[in-house]
Amino acid sequence: KGLNSFDKNGFNTYARIITHTTLGDYSEYSSLRDPYILTSFERNQLSQQLHTQTTQSLAKINIKIIHWYGINPVKINDQNSLEISYLRQLGDNPYVAVRTYYFENNDREHLVTVSYRLRDEKVWKPLFIKSLKSLEITKK
Repeated sequence: KGLNSFDKNGFNTYARIITHTTLGDYSEYSSLRDPYILTSFERNQLSQQLHTQTTQSLAKINIKIIHWYGINPVKINDQNSLEISYLRQLGDNPYVAVRTYYFENNDREHLVTVSYRLRDEKVWKPLFIKSLKSLEITKK
């Protein structure tokens, strides 16, 4: 509250949920019900690749990765997802915890990213968990 009017109190905390959908062709992506089956080698390779891409992308806007937690297959409301998580920092600002959930849904992919300042974790983490538990993607 207050960010759009540049009220300084509006900047006391930071948290957001971003959703992004990319459309593709029929059967280009797996189904929401298909589990992500990765060997530990594949998981490590994918994690390294995503770490490199994310680091390079964020560096362009003065954000650095403080800690890379990697990727993990997870289920959210019986929907299969890959969770990508890390801790980042913009300039000298406080650390921000980031979790991105990647869903494949037949002809589209969905990314849901939740982030908040680490110092505000007690406030935001429970709300984001509740939000994710309510997430339901319509099967395509």
